[in-house]
Amino acid sequence: MVDAVLGVFDPTVAGVGVHKITYSYQQVNCVYEDDIDIQIMPPPTADAGPDRLLTCWESDQAVQLGGPGTSAGQDISYQWTAASGSFPGDAQIRNPQVSTPGLFILTATNMALGCANSDDVLVISTQSSPVPEVIVDPTYCGNGGKDANVTVSMVTGGMDPYLYSLNGEPFVGSNVFPFLNAGEYELTVMDAEGCTGSVSFRVEEAGTLSVDLTANLVGKAIIEYGDSIQLTAIVSLPQSILDSIQWTNGGVLSCTDCLDPMATPQVQTTFTVTVFKDGCEASDSLTVYVDYGKGQVYVPTAFSPNDDGVNDLFKIYAGPTVTRVKTFYVFDRWGEHVYKYEDFDPRDPSLGWNGKFDDKPMNPAVFVWFAEVEFVDGSTQLLEGEVTLMR
Repeated sequence: MVDAVLGVFDPTVAGVGVHKITYSYQQVNCVYEDDIDIQIMPPPTADAGPDRLLTCWESDQAVQLGGPGTSAGQDISYQWTAASGSFPGDAQIRNPQVSTPGLFILTATNMALGCANSDDVLVISTQSSPVPEVIVDPTYCGNGGKDANVTVSMVTGGMDPYLYSLNGEPFVGSNVFPFLNAGEYELTVMDAEGCTGSVSFRVEEAGTLSVDLTANLVGKAIIEYGDSIQLTAIVSLPQSILDSIQWTNGGVLSCTDCLDPMATPQVQTTFTVTVFKDGCEASDSLTVYVDYGKGQVYVPTAFSPNDDGVNDLFKIYAGPTVTRVKTFYVFDRWGEHVYKYEDFDPRDPSLGWNGKFDDKPMNPAVFVWFAEVEFVDGSTQLLEGEVTLMR
């Protein structure tokens, strides 16, 4: 700790304590010697204190810095600085208060000796109260007046984890509040430090999803074979907010993702429309009946089988709705069969009575006929009448 050649005392090597230094020199035959006590004082202690947290519960929105280990005394001075910017408090006292976060450094100096020491403290801020944001999702399933599900979508500020309370009820961990009635609500969120924040919202009456399927006809929905009819689905909600629309028997509809398609069924058909919204669905059905034009079957009242190529056969004329003639009988006035044919297509031009019986031409007379025709829907109709054979 002493350089004997240079005569220099190094206190950093010597350390704290009292050190006796002996000095001697010789002149001619005489030796002189003396000593001195040097006391090395310890440097002052700087204790900036534990890291601090600014929360919403601080009454003056400030925390006190500085720990109990900092040296004290009339020769001790204090200097606080900030790692960034100026110090936000009284920088020359032992225990200042600050109201902003940051890294702060305390330097304690022994003014008498010129020694100093430093320590730092970190102040973290969670002063902002938590602020919740909610999403109100209407429900349309007719849940007894339960009009919406409410979800806390985000919380800004505060420290997680968060707890939630609706209208003053006990705090819970779930951020979803389902099946709420229409009305005013206040939701409160509480963070890990016990700080709270609230938001008010309103649940509107959502209504129940329903659909009524109609046709633009009065009374029973009947169309003639080959015609079309417009169906209209009347929905309790705007079409623009529906998730999807589904129809049965879409093959005979002009569209299946609309509410007003044109339908062209060829047989009796029941149409069902189903609409969907937020997991809810509603359906309705309507049956469209088809008139196959049974009155359009034509049977002449006279014919002239004279082989002139005009009206030579007595036959049944039928439209496209007739699939076959099951029976066709002709009787004379005494009730005897003169012609009989079964299960044939009336559109075959070669089929009909040629005015002969047992391959002999019959004399002009009035005959009675009976027929049973079958239509595309499987139904049948019995027809009868009179026909005059002319020569």
